[in-house]
Amino acid sequence: MARYSIRHTPAAADELQDAADWYEKRDPRAASRFVAAIKAKLRDIAAKPHQWPLDTDGTRAALLRKFPYTIVFRENRGAIEIIAYAHASRQTGYWKKRLSDS
Repeated sequence: MARYSIRHTPAAADELQDAADWYEKRDPRAASRFVAAIKAKLRDIAAKPHQWPLDTDGTRAALLRKFPYTIVFRENRGAIEIIAYAHASRQTGYWKKRLSDS
């Protein structure tokens, strides 16, 4: 089975860095677990992106376990494009404006 390459929108990359920094400031062990959870989920997404339901806007959302984040992604030009690392307490769909930016 082919693995997809993963690329991030600039906004998604910033969100990931901000979240990792937030955890690092509070508990370095939690930060390590957070980064490991992200890497594991990205491997899952790259291997089998179609296991998550397709939304009407063409995105899919993979929930992280033990952390309040959802990775929002879509297939774009043969790769997986990460649109957002959406925190559960943020306004739903705030990242939708990014769909037209990329």
